[in-house]
Amino acid sequence: MVTTDLSNFYHFYPSLAVVVGVKSGAETNFMTAAWHSGVSHTPPLYLVSIAPKRHTHDLILSAGEFTVNFMPMEELKITHGCGIVSGSQVDKINRLNIPLTDPLKIASPVIASAYAAYECRLVHQYPAGDHTLFVGEVVAAHMDEGRLSERGILDPAKINFTMYQGTNTYVGADAESQRIVPRDLDELLETES
Repeated sequence: MVTTDLSNFYHFYPSLAVVVGVKSGAETNFMTAAWHSGVSHTPPLYLVSIAPKRHTHDLILSAGEFTVNFMPMEELKITHGCGIVSGSQVDKINRLNIPLTDPLKIASPVIASAYAAYECRLVHQYPAGDHTLFVGEVVAAHMDEGRLSERGILDPAKINFTMYQGTNTYVGADAESQRIVPRDLDELLETES
């Protein structure tokens, strides 16, 4: 099927859902984001894409920093709840009973129930269509080391990742779907035949 109708622009999902946090002055807010990515190892840079109409957008501009909280599927109430109401109208921390932990290097808080979180200082912002790409330098990382495998990566046997599929739909990513494949092409082709 070929179409030029892009009103259902969700073909790139599922995507890991994160919760972006920011503290500007006395105001703290969190919002859900599915458009985000690491963009550099040296220095460590992380990008979040946020529409200017979102309350978090101007708070990041004001604060010059943000956190990225990686949430397990067990915390779907927090993950989804932070995306369906505006922080300009609702105190999400109290309404969703979000447990916080102190940041190490910035003022914006970290969600205590996240399996990992980045503290980011804003280094670049770029307009991109109806969104702004905020690039932050990761100045501190929080990690629940009990969620790592022997290989030092996140272990889906110990965490159910929260993946957003679009239109208020989420799916988990667990150990049953994990496959470890060879890095060598010849070996890969041999094992996949």
